[in-house]
Amino acid sequence: MHLQQKKDRLQKEMTLLVGPLRSHQDSDFFFGLTLEHRPSRYRREDVFSWRTYYQFWDDIMVNMYLGDPDLLWALQNYFAAKEDYLKMVENFWPPSYDNTPDGRHGKQRVKTTREALRIETNRRYDNLKRISNIVALASLKRTTLIFSI
Repeated sequence: MHLQQKKDRLQKEMTLLVGPLRSHQDSDFFFGLTLEHRPSRYRREDVFSWRTYYQFWDDIMVNMYLGDPDLLWALQNYFAAKEDYLKMVENFWPPSYDNTPDGRHGKQRVKTTREALRIETNRRYDNLKRISNIVALASLKRTTLIFSI
């Protein structure tokens, strides 16, 4: 892969996947379990907030291919845990579900996978910054070499 292609690929991963995940990783709106039901994509009274929620996650899913295997694994585990939890919540009144062993286990699984995703996102962010600096330095050396000839 040419140096410019490598640089473009890294910037795309940072801009479309890792950056958004990292900037919202502390947001309970995007990552929390404060809902009593699965958010509706189409309910009129929730147009702005849920549109923002779904747009964020739709963009993440579309751009998952950019991530490295560890980040993809963490994302897939988080999605599976949250999906399983929300499916169960839909079958119970949430306070009663959260007080069951399955409910507590489901919540803990989401919390654990969220933390694993946070760790992988931060790890990948740091790696991308480091790699981008190396690529930029190599690009600068190459440009300097071309102009010195």
